[in-house]
Amino acid sequence: MPNYPIPNSARLQAPEFSGSTVITVASAAAAGTKGAWVQLIASTSFDCDYLMVFVGWGSSTRVSLIDIGIGGAGSEVAIASDLPYEQSGSVAPSVYCFIVPTPIKSGTRISARANISGSVTKQVGMWVIPVAGGYVHPNDMGKLTTYGVASTPTMTSLDPGATINTKGAYSQLVASTSTDIRALQLVCAKSGTGAASDWRVDVAIGAGGSEQIIIPDYYCTTNATAGQIPVPPVSPVIPVSIPVGTRIAARCSNSINTAGSRLLDVAIVGME
Repeated sequence: MPNYPIPNSARLQAPEFSGSTVITVASAAAAGTKGAWVQLIASTSFDCDYLMVFVGWGSSTRVSLIDIGIGGAGSEVAIASDLPYEQSGSVAPSVYCFIVPTPIKSGTRISARANISGSVTKQVGMWVIPVAGGYVHPNDMGKLTTYGVASTPTMTSLDPGATINTKGAYSQLVASTSTDIRALQLVCAKSGTGAASDWRVDVAIGAGGSEQIIIPDYYCTTNATAGQIPVPPVSPVIPVSIPVGTRIAARCSNSINTAGSRLLDVAIVGME
């Protein structure tokens, strides 16, 4: 039996809060526009290997695309772009956890900004935990690219079709990846309609009509509560290698065939 090494103990920095709650990150009033950068961590306490980024709530139905930046106020540089978060109403919001595997020096300021659907200013709640050590990829990964989103903002909608528990057609997430992918997180969400259902999602690569499945039957579920987001909304980090220039698509099945309720919104956050 293989003898796998035990990882070193990780060191975590406590997140910063706004009073007794998490930090509010607001959009611009114009639809499809990122708002101002908002500070999440004033200064990292040590050299960290990655960030755990949490998005926790909002006040109304929305799709959010969130950037994570480093640097002083007015000089922020994005290290992760368009991390997707979707919520339906103010009922049963889910917490999304993204891993940003970018090494960051001690003393670095961390901030976020958001593009949130709608033509008025909206907001999401966020917090960030810098981490050093623990399970660290042997090769540094310094960039995240999100596939399957548009600046409107929207995610890619999958329709399993009218036959229960049968996979529908593939929907393209990206025609050609912009860089190599060494790991990814799969995001599954929707505007809930109060129907209990179970999805199974395939993620595939290759040309239309000859797709090869690389993630089979990823499962998520929701209950009959109006506004309930599918859980788990974000997968763990999945180590898959996808070369630059690759087409990525996804399809799903559902345990119900009700139009609208059976749909699932998906996106992929690729780590390079």
